[in-house]
Amino acid sequence: MPVNVIWHNPEKTIVKMVYASPWTWEEFLEGTQQAKDLARTVSHPIGIASHPVGRPPKGNPAHYFDQSIRDMPANAKLLVIVSENYFAATLVRMAVAMHPQNRGFTFIATSDNAAYELIAKRLAKLETSGALSKPGS
Repeated sequence: MPVNVIWHNPEKTIVKMVYASPWTWEEFLEGTQQAKDLARTVSHPIGIASHPVGRPPKGNPAHYFDQSIRDMPANAKLLVIVSENYFAATLVRMAVAMHPQNRGFTFIATSDNAAYELIAKRLAKLETSGALSKPGS
């Protein structure tokens, strides 16, 4: 399967979406659903790290991104998209800007390690302040 969804750490605080190129938007949405399902297996706050590799499929990325974050479980507190590509990162920023409810939930990192560090920091902040939110909460 082009999108493999696994726990990144034994504490089960980070869901990792691993892509194999090529992938389709349908596979992207299936992988996102698997990430949501995995998040629902725990009750504590989690973050999702998504690192799409290769060229994105044809189609409007904003449309599929919007679909992917619908019905996020309440314990999914942030989504970090990994992109080393400036143009792809700009597209993600535009998609987030088009939907203000995604601000504070969706972030961009330039590497997997940067994504994991960001998730750990934001979840730690949540523990101490309760300041994180997700779309619809």
